[in-house]
Amino acid sequence: ETFVLSTEAELRGFANIVNNRAKDASISRFDFSGRKIELSNDITLHADWMPVGYNSTSNTNYDDEYAFKGIFDGNLLF
Repeated sequence: ETFVLSTEAELRGFANIVNNRAKDASISRFDFSGRKIELSNDITLHADWMPVGYNSTSNTNYDDEYAFKGIFDGNLLF
């Protein structure tokens, strides 16, 4: 299954789901294992970007518990 992201809001929402920081408490953390994330536009991030896979409670801020385990296709957009 492929999820296409084209806006800053969609990219932030995706990161929040992976990082277990979704604003809607009914949305559980999901690592997207076996799924593909594809960018369809060049996305500019404006403020306070928290990287995908970031764990603010970890000593190193990155660990397997919050890892993104899918495929990320940026379509060479940067």
